[in-house]
Amino acid sequence: MSEQTAGQAAEQQTVETARAAPAGAGGIAAGPVGLDDVAALDAAEAELDDLDAALRRLEAGTYGRCERCGDDMAAEQLARRPLARLCPRHAA
Repeated sequence: MSEQTAGQAAEQQTVETARAAPAGAGGIAAGPVGLDDVAALDAAEAELDDLDAALRRLEAGTYGRCERCGDDMAAEQLARRPLARLCPRHAA
């Protein structure tokens, strides 16, 4: 069996499993998981990682300082991007 065929078989199994799954508590049945779903999950995980890092900086007293040069970031920058780790000079 080729890799493409194995991948297609795995995708078909996912679709069949999702179709056979009962509706969730909200009454909506789960659908197949696609690449867009995986990309959205990856983006959400990255945002949570950034949020966790910002909370750690807040607890450490370093929130609002550039991680590269240590300079304080402008309040306007933090208002626009509260999870920013770098000042505009180093973010570019």
